Order: sequence, then structure tokens, then C-alpha cells
Amino acid sequence: MSHEHENSEPSLEAVYLVAVRMHEEGGGVLIYTLLLMDEDRRGGKDRPLADPDGYIVWFKDPDEAARAMLVGDEAFARHFPAPSEVALVYDLQQIAWNVTEGVRDDGAVVLNGVNLILDLVEATGFPLPPAYQKTLFELADSLTFSSDLGFLDDLCPSARGDVMDALCWCVGAVAIKSHFLAPARVGGVP
Repeated sequence: MSHEHENSEPSLEAVYLVAVRMHEEGGGVLIYTLLLMDEDRRGGKDRPLADPDGYIVWFKDPDEAARAMLVGDEAFARHFPAPSEVALVYDLQQIAWNVTEGVRDDGAVVLNGVNLILDLVEATGFPLPPAYQKTLFELADSLTFSSDLGFLDDLCPSARGDVMDALCWCVGAVAIKSHFLAPARVGGVP
């Protein structure tokens, strides 16, 4: 379904199935959510699927995307059916390693991850502490134009740790305001 802006430009709004990798052991634990990207009514901002109480909805199987999408609001419903292919995997462990040890952000792992994390935090409604916001915005701004992570070492001795502090606060805020989709009932049995 094609949506158009008031000025008749075609809409870029779309829903994507994304995964977050929690750690690498055994291929990693993946959890999934749906992201509404370039939402028209929010000026092109992105946001995750949330339930009516504002909790970000996660699920453990990508095949649950259609069922999860039913929890969303009308903006998500406009894009039914749900996507079935994972558009992007955000690897938290790789993001952390790149921030603490990396020289380059090849593949925009950190940039994409920071942008996702900022969208997730915004969806929680928790105010991002100004120092963390400044740190993450500066990181994202720099990585938009260069994949060089070495600039962190030039800022100050604690720059990499400051980024990790900000990321850890964000992940905690998202965890507090998230829940997993309840398992589907099979034959009426929970």
C-alpha cells in the first residue's frame, strides 16, 4: 500500500522485521521486533512495535511477526501482512566490542545499532540523560560521515567508556519497558 505525504511525495513508511543478537555462543540468541520506519505522522521517525500500554513487543521466532503485528496500532496495521524476512540483525556484542576495541565501524554496525537503540529508548518514554544523549548523538554524527572509531581515542581517555555507559543505560531502559509476546495457544491450551 502506497501512502503519500500531503505534498504528494511518495511515502517511505514501511515495517521491517529486525533481530537483536544478544550474544555469540551457539550462534547467538536472537530476539525479534517490528520497526515502523519513516513514519509519516511522526515526521519520518522510526519506532518499534509497542502494545497499547507502551511496552516494546519482542518475540523469539520470526514466524510470530504476523501475530505480533496484531498488537500494534493502526500505523502498523496499514502495512499488514507482516514482513517474513529479517531485514537487519543488530549484534549487541559486536557493537560493544567495536566501541571498546574497534578501529573502524565497517558495515555500520555501531552506527545502525546506536540509531536503533535511540529509537527504542525514545519509545520507552524515559528521558535520555543529557550527557548520554550528547555522547551517542556525537558518535552517530561522526559515524555518519566516517567509519573511523579512532576519533574516540582522540576525544578523551574515557570516551569509549562513556559510550559504553550510555549504551548500557539505554539497554536497561529498553529492557524495563519491554515484554515478550505471549506464546500462541495451540488447540486452546496455553
